[in-house]
Amino acid sequence: MLLHEHLENGADKNPNFPFSEFEGNSLSYQEANLLSNQLANKLVSEGLEVGDRFAFLAKNCTEMAIMYYAASKVGAVPVPLNYRLADQEWAYIINDSEAKLIIVKGNEYSDRINQISSELKNVKKYISISLDNSIEKFQDFYDWLSDSSNEKPTLKIHENDDVYQMYTSGTTGHPKGAVLLQRNVSANIRQYLNSLTLPRPSRTLLVAPMYHAAAMINMCGCIAIGGTIVIQEDFIPQDVVDCLANEKITHTVLVPAMIQACLVSVPNVASNEYNDLDQIHYGASPIAPETLKKAMDVFKCKFGQGFGMTETVAVICLMTPEEHIRALNEKPELLKSCGRPAIDTQVEIRDENDNLYDFDNLPHSINLQFEVTNQLFSFDSGFILYDGKSVVDIDKFSMLFQYGALFDSLKISENIAFTDFINSKTNYERKVVSLMKDVGLDKSIFDRY
Repeated sequence: MLLHEHLENGADKNPNFPFSEFEGNSLSYQEANLLSNQLANKLVSEGLEVGDRFAFLAKNCTEMAIMYYAASKVGAVPVPLNYRLADQEWAYIINDSEAKLIIVKGNEYSDRINQISSELKNVKKYISISLDNSIEKFQDFYDWLSDSSNEKPTLKIHENDDVYQMYTSGTTGHPKGAVLLQRNVSANIRQYLNSLTLPRPSRTLLVAPMYHAAAMINMCGCIAIGGTIVIQEDFIPQDVVDCLANEKITHTVLVPAMIQACLVSVPNVASNEYNDLDQIHYGASPIAPETLKKAMDVFKCKFGQGFGMTETVAVICLMTPEEHIRALNEKPELLKSCGRPAIDTQVEIRDENDNLYDFDNLPHSINLQFEVTNQLFSFDSGFILYDGKSVVDIDKFSMLFQYGALFDSLKISENIAFTDFINSKTNYERKVVSLMKDVGLDKSIFDRY
């Protein structure tokens, strides 16, 4: 199923049901679909063809959600920008992606883009949302759309077409653009919902930044089952807690640091009732047992974990609510795990010579290299639950999670790839390699350092 077809299905089956809520304003599925048609047709009228890129820079907002579905309708490829980056990082990504148009929300970001506009080689059109003071180069978003048809576009889009291009953080150099196909996103939505089943109807709090893979699977999973996304522009712990308590939220995605912030910095967090909250999903790092226990006591909901990378859409491994309960009751080391492979995902563990490890005779310390089929070829460090047990030494590998970004991907055939370390001589990377040696990864792969 193509990304935009989830929105269209909702508009057909339940047109008046809320698609989104943001800053007191609600948009129905029918209204969202018509607005996405307008934006899709406008992108075409500006000369964007299937596969052409455009950039979008904003904090979380309704327009950003609409943008993903609109672009999918006509095969234009959005490049969401991390609003926390420096100006020159924006310029690099915009030029690297060859974006032909940019949509920016707010005066701060519009001013900064205007300052670097002479460096943007391919951008021909500048669109702004919610500017207090006009900027000559920018046209207002809704004025720009006013003469665009809200009829469904007629372009034929295929499952192998690009659907968006997200850039990684660039911790090992320049940010790298991960190109996701329609079929990749469709597969990951199904994998996510298969393991972490959402209540229906779902009201999902969307507070993770929408330029990020975690927010995308949060949004796409909710819309795929006809739910409502309740959008918050930025993470403010008190606002998150109030929303979870008072807005009938059934599900959200937070990183452990956000969960901890809600627990320790919001005075009334424990006195609230969260009667509708069914699940909190997290990722990006393990969660401490004491944090999980306190969160379960306070929010009285289920917890699930997703593990993956931008290159895999979002998740390739998941840990279910049942496994979290088991972790608290009898096996706390499970909380350092990245869970079990998602449905239709094949995970293999290979050494630096691409030899497949025997699950029954695994060493305590290994370099993990994932082969992921039927979705995307991508890799990271961590460990897997296999037949109910961890396959590598947990204590040693728990130190490595935060260094996963220092792996680089090398595609060596159509369906297999392996990780290798970045060949760099920086002090920071040498320090990381030294740490990895300390925890038992002293293979020949380190000789170059």
